[in-house]
Formats: sequence, structure tokens, C-alpha cells
Amino acid sequence: MSVGFPASIKLYSIFGKFLADAFGVTCAYHVGSSVRGKGWRDVDVVVLLEDKDFELMFGHKVPEGAKWEAICLAFSALGKDLTGLPIDFKIQPVTWANDKFRSQDGHQRSAMIGGSP
Repeated sequence: MSVGFPASIKLYSIFGKFLADAFGVTCAYHVGSSVRGKGWRDVDVVVLLEDKDFELMFGHKVPEGAKWEAICLAFSALGKDLTGLPIDFKIQPVTWANDKFRSQDGHQRSAMIGGSP
């Protein structure tokens, strides 16, 4: 992971824990280009919800709509405030995310559980 120190500790320990607690999940995930190396423009963070929980929260099965956008924007701003990093936060249903961002296609997820990766 190459967001640097101490930003990585803030990302994983502070923002990651906050997201896990807020959404009742085991962890949030650091994904995208900033997981793989240098040269990133933002830090992608995802919370994966069980499909039924996502649908209950947003009323549909795919990540879209005004409520989804507002929550993503709010948590992106909070993440930036807590970490100093340009956070791009999203909530995704787990089945949709697993189909769209497959590890065999080169996509990586780094579990944001305490400390830094």
C-alpha cells in the first residue's frame, strides 16, 4: 500500500474502524490503484453489504440513486477530514462487487483492520 505513513494508520485504524462500526461489518476495504502502488489520484474505500442489507437500505440491488450518492459523498468527505487523503468512498452489494471486480481480473481488496497493511 502506498498512501504513506502516517496516512495509512489513519486510513486503516481510524477511518476503517469508524466504517466497520457505522455499517455493522467486519471491515471496510481499501481498493483501487492506491493499493497497488504509486501514481494514484484518490484512495478508493468500499464497504460491502450483504445483498439483502444493501437492498433494504437503498431499495434496489445496484449502487445508484440519490440516497446512495449522498451517503457516499458524506463518507468521502468524512474520510478526507479524518485522514487527509482524497477519499473516494462507496457502498456496494457483495454479489455485485464480486461479479464486477473479480480478483482473477487483477482487482485487489485490502481489509482495513487496525494499523496499516
